[in-house]
Amino acid sequence: MRKLLPVFLLLFQFPLWGQSSSIIKGKITDRKGEALPSANIYVKGSYDGASSDVNGNFSFKISPKDTVVIAVSFIGYESFEQKIIFKDVSTELNIQLREAFTHS
Repeated sequence: MRKLLPVFLLLFQFPLWGQSSSIIKGKITDRKGEALPSANIYVKGSYDGASSDVNGNFSFKISPKDTVVIAVSFIGYESFEQKIIFKDVSTELNIQLREAFTHS
């Protein structure tokens, strides 16, 4: 039985080797090119996403798919959505958000 344990462990891990993930990375700025830290970027309909860092940069992995819709939100700015068709393992997005106008 002890001799079979490594074989069983190998068999259970094998399906995971075939799975890969795609990476979405980029930068979120305002229209002036200023970084927007802590903006939320995510794949609609999933739990995949991240927040931008102090320089507006972000990076996260998603499970492999052909097409996804990326959404970005940041307080005081209009929401942003973009459909992405994956051709490579990595996709880079540079997103500019517009300020939301409020009427008092």
